Amino acid sequence: MDTDPEMNVVVFLYRKWAMKRNATSFGPTRASDSIQTAWRRVVAENRITADQIREIYSEWSPSPEDAHFISTTFPGAQVSCSFERPADGNWDLALAKAHGTMATHQAMENREAIRRTAPLLPILRNEDAFVEMIVNRPVIPGFRVYLAYAGPTPTGTQGIDYVTRKSLQGTEGTEEDLWAQAYQNLAEGLVIKGVDDEGAKILFVESAKGFAASALGLPNFVDNVLSWLPAPRITIGIESPDSLFLWTADTPLTRELYRKTLQSTYWGAVALTPSIFSLQDGILSVVAERPKPTTSTYDL
Repeated sequence: MDTDPEMNVVVFLYRKWAMKRNATSFGPTRASDSIQTAWRRVVAENRITADQIREIYSEWSPSPEDAHFISTTFPGAQVSCSFERPADGNWDLALAKAHGTMATHQAMENREAIRRTAPLLPILRNEDAFVEMIVNRPVIPGFRVYLAYAGPTPTGTQGIDYVTRKSLQGTEGTEEDLWAQAYQNLAEGLVIKGVDDEGAKILFVESAKGFAASALGLPNFVDNVLSWLPAPRITIGIESPDSLFLWTADTPLTRELYRKTLQSTYWGAVALTPSIFSLQDGILSVVAERPKPTTSTYDL
């Protein structure tokens, strides 16, 4: 199902060489010849004939003109639809309702696809209202990792399906297993790249799965950092959920790295404030956070 109700998606199911196939096209939803317009495109693109058509699906019910066209051109073909054309002619209201239905349907499809194909990951976020609903663990005061399936959706967007506490009720030992799998999935995709700045080292943590900043919540993060950068004090910057970099205090680029982090333009779906952290004596602490706007632009 498309999410633009102004265009009527029409699917023609036909038989060719003893096999069932389908051809999809579209026409303006409000037009009285919407299905005819879709058919003309299908004929030009697929080289099929009317007698091959067995079923027709139209998102919107046929207009009287299209209904006559179907009955005379495709006699015996089954016709189905999802939305009725407004009898009162109030297309604005009908389209608005259809858009809401389509968006809900698409969100459900995305969620199902994410659960089937996306890896389970720990997602670093600010501590917020989700702490009572979503399975999570503390990382540092004000920051937690939240358990979620995360990956691309069928529409090409980045989808996140959080694991709720309610979904784990009545199970035993499941949560620990999920965390172990999430940590492993994140760790397997991490790549560490380093550059030298006048003898000082700057490390950039990346991940093919995204959410590199969540490495901050890995159980062995502190030990790993100390093996990468053996120094008494290490600074960590996160400017988005996909960005994590580390450096030692003696790098001349400290001022630039602070600026890069605290002036980050990230305002995405994950409520994570770009921040600077310090690792000293094995303890993580928050050094600075990007100033909060007057009105939050996070989309939870």
